[in-house]
Amino acid sequence: MAKTRRQKATEISGTFTDITQLISPDMSVYPGEPQPKFEPLYTMEKDKVNVTKLTLGSHTGTHIDAPRHFLPGGDGIDRVPLCNFIGIAAILDMSRTGGEITGADLDAYSALVRPGDILLLYTGASGRQFGTDFSYLEPSAAQWAVDRGIKCIGIDSPSVEKYGSKKALRTRNCCPYNIGIIENLNSNLKEFAGRRMFLVCLPLFLEGVDAAPSRAILFDMLQ
Repeated sequence: MAKTRRQKATEISGTFTDITQLISPDMSVYPGEPQPKFEPLYTMEKDKVNVTKLTLGSHTGTHIDAPRHFLPGGDGIDRVPLCNFIGIAAILDMSRTGGEITGADLDAYSALVRPGDILLLYTGASGRQFGTDFSYLEPSAAQWAVDRGIKCIGIDSPSVEKYGSKKALRTRNCCPYNIGIIENLNSNLKEFAGRRMFLVCLPLFLEGVDAAPSRAILFDMLQ
């Protein structure tokens, strides 16, 4: 009987860093999307408990996109495979690319990246008021990820797409290969550029929705 080859388990430490954007009423949001609102529904004074009504877009803050965001009839966020957003991540500094991230830019990190990795891209966009000139992936960068077997791409800008683009690179490059998309990570990524760490990023479990706010945590890996 043939023996099954077992993969070596990844050991992670108890040290972690939150790379999630704080959601607040005055936070920067993607142009045209609603500002979050927190309104008291019940209060201690009147009802003996506090309950808050939340109003926000599905792409508010750090979030995971579902195929339904850009494909008619695509799966909602409740059907995306969570394994795409849990695993070893290579953190790349793309802050000097001038906005457009190309395959050639990613080539500089070829020695760091391995098949099955998650790519986390630091561009310096986090913490600034979002306009329409944020960093994005050029199609050659998406193809670079496909060719190397990347399972997920995360970025600190509000979108992997160029603002106003008529041709969604996710439809052409990422979606056919089930590459996950995480957007609007926070600036803590900068501290870890050039390293390999362990990411856990999980979306809210919302039925049929095109995206969901998510909590993203980076763990140190034990040697």
